[in-house]
Amino acid sequence: MEKRGQDKFLLRAKTAIAADKSQLSAEYFATYNQLKTLAEQKVKALIAEKDSRIADLQNMVVTALQRPSFYAQTYQNQGDTIMSEGSKRESNFNLQGAQFGGGLVNADTVTAQQIGGNITNYTAQDSHQTEPDNSAVKKILILASNPATTSPLHLDREVREIDSGLQRAKKRELFDLKQRWAVRVQDVYQFFLDLKPQFVHFSGHGAGDDGLVLEDETGNVRLVSTQALAGLFELFAPSIECVVLNACYSEVQAGAIALHIPYVIGMNKEIGDQAAIKFATGFYNALGAGESVEFAYKLGCNVIQLEGIPEYLTPVLKKK
Repeated sequence: MEKRGQDKFLLRAKTAIAADKSQLSAEYFATYNQLKTLAEQKVKALIAEKDSRIADLQNMVVTALQRPSFYAQTYQNQGDTIMSEGSKRESNFNLQGAQFGGGLVNADTVTAQQIGGNITNYTAQDSHQTEPDNSAVKKILILASNPATTSPLHLDREVREIDSGLQRAKKRELFDLKQRWAVRVQDVYQFFLDLKPQFVHFSGHGAGDDGLVLEDETGNVRLVSTQALAGLFELFAPSIECVVLNACYSEVQAGAIALHIPYVIGMNKEIGDQAAIKFATGFYNALGAGESVEFAYKLGCNVIQLEGIPEYLTPVLKKK
């Protein structure tokens, strides 16, 4: 956990090296699909429970960030725990079995031999030196829409493959994947405002000249016109680098959006689930390896062909 400014912090979680990430991803989507089948009342109860836990965690974090002293319980003290200004700048501890809370103050370095290595304490003035530069991290926003009245798509498989590929990628730390499901019209611009993505990936149905298929308030079809989509992307053009419309007959929308966005990929005809998944897998695996959008597009098409699927010419890249 890293403190960011006055009222923010960054919380990171990593899986164990030996963990099976594909299995974890499969378990995630199994849980997600199970939640979709729950009654509304049950979902509300689960949300209330989660909100309560989040509030508890927030209180713990705020307490930890604001506590002005360091304390350790059940430790063997071999040095000064709390040091006054002007006293030693380094303290040695045997911290075997210690429990910690708060922050380390009044010492620049703590040598913790029993837990292997040093703990370095930074003051408010030089704490910025420990913060990683996240300016290079690119957000990928996946918008998934499969209204109840349309033919079912394997969107969960597509997103799982994208996620798994990025998790294994050489430069995975440069990408932050965000997933949003059952997307409605008003959700799209709100996600753009909140997340400021550099890559936008739409998974769902396309309707050619009639637009893309999103959902309305009741989960039924809501068509969004090509002109409206182009106008939306024009507003957010300064931050968006690439758009992937993984939907049938979406070349029309891709051409209009490409007037404002550097790279846009659409489909020139109907595309099957398997081809759509294979293209997305190859495309994002290449991005995760540090390749360009144009190379990633070519690899995505080639992966379709390698699988023996005849739709490798269906994805079309449009450039501004």
